Amino acid sequence: MMKKALFSVLVLIAALTSCSKEQSNPTQGKNEDVKMVPVTFTAGQATKTHLGTDGLSVIWQANDQISIFSNGNNYQFTLESGANTSSATFSGEMSETDAAASEFYALYPYDATSTIADGVITTKGIANSQNYNCWGSFSNKLAQSVAHTTGSNFEFKLACSLMTFTIPAEMDKLLKQVMISCNGGASSEPFVGGTAAITVADEPTVKLTSGLGDVMTSNSEGMAAATYYVPVYPQTFAKGIRVKLIYVDNRTSEYVFTGKQVAAKRASKFNVGTLHPQPTYVFENFEGYELSAAGSNELKFQDKKFLTGNTGALKVVENPYPTEANPSAKVLANDMSAATWSTSGYVQVDFGQDPIKFRFPYAARDKFKGIRFKVYIGTSDYYPTLQIDASGSSGNKFPSKVNDVATGGDAAVYAENLKHDDWNVLEFNLATCGYTGSFTSNFGQLNNWQIRPFVTSSKGNCAAALSETNLKLCYIDDIEFLYN
Repeated sequence: MMKKALFSVLVLIAALTSCSKEQSNPTQGKNEDVKMVPVTFTAGQATKTHLGTDGLSVIWQANDQISIFSNGNNYQFTLESGANTSSATFSGEMSETDAAASEFYALYPYDATSTIADGVITTKGIANSQNYNCWGSFSNKLAQSVAHTTGSNFEFKLACSLMTFTIPAEMDKLLKQVMISCNGGASSEPFVGGTAAITVADEPTVKLTSGLGDVMTSNSEGMAAATYYVPVYPQTFAKGIRVKLIYVDNRTSEYVFTGKQVAAKRASKFNVGTLHPQPTYVFENFEGYELSAAGSNELKFQDKKFLTGNTGALKVVENPYPTEANPSAKVLANDMSAATWSTSGYVQVDFGQDPIKFRFPYAARDKFKGIRFKVYIGTSDYYPTLQIDASGSSGNKFPSKVNDVATGGDAAVYAENLKHDDWNVLEFNLATCGYTGSFTSNFGQLNNWQIRPFVTSSKGNCAAALSETNLKLCYIDDIEFLYN
């Protein structure tokens, strides 16, 4: 009997559908001197499934095929009955001796080259090139699942993780390929391809040999606006991932980056996110960050310093205002009432620091032309700005856009669209938010930049004295670099 925890995971995974029909392959070598007998097995609540039209039931598809192992021998079994139901019957032939065995192992999808020894199935790794002709699915014959029984009923469990990404309506049929790659390199973080040794257990594990560090999803006619599911092996990406977008009109490829450690876990969905026409490099979202020391002005991740601010002001906290605009669990608090001195409450990144180079393993700074971040300022009268530095100070500028509304540098427009009861999304394009000089076209020549949340409508720093409406406390999250 399957545990309740496992059942809930399988129902979650069941939302993934397979589009193309798998064709039965009747060819399987038989030794004419061995007596073959017909055998049937049932497979219930399998993790390789199609979701029923009611949005709840888990069902098998016609022509699904699995490998069943007995006494080390690999047999091909094909769905006989139970298509479009949650419990299917698979039929095939085994030698009379193997049919009488005391235990059996199974693998989806069927692989004639797979072998088994001591409960470990060795099979071809998940393909790193996956074709998608419909949405809400994974490509067929990819989401490897395994099972074991001492009777005739299998309960399959996913051996893989499922990366998901969404192509929004504005990008419908614009992309022909989406490539997801690890920043740490295939030698240390392979997650597809190669040869997989899958240990069949309550929690299957996978050891990958000669694996690859990227997976390509494709549709030459254009990928429809939808959510896609990409089977991969469980892996921890110490330096994050990058996503390459390749368009049907062969325009220059674009990238989405994250340098943050993330993990794709077995039998779970790993959400890459929504792809946008203007890709970004996600620099900080503050999950898993901490101060270098109590009362310090440095924020670190994996023992590396990334951000600085006023001593005592910065702290990673639970999001006090989770809303649709920003449902993140962790955010950066900037509390100047706890700081040692009063100013604009800056949060600074120095490009010359080694940790910054660590966070840009593949992204050249001269490709990025803007910054976007979220800020919650509450009822204060402050106007968060950006300051950049290149051989001297070039500071406080209003954003190019506030909550998708262009400001034109006008304080009145900024004030009218700045929210005091929700998170604001501020976008600073170096050229259009008011900076001048050749260095403003991108971040390639900049020494540092600062978010300055406590600034007045005249772009001056806040006064030292606190007032009832201008308590110097705000929250910052989701700092991104922009191509546009």
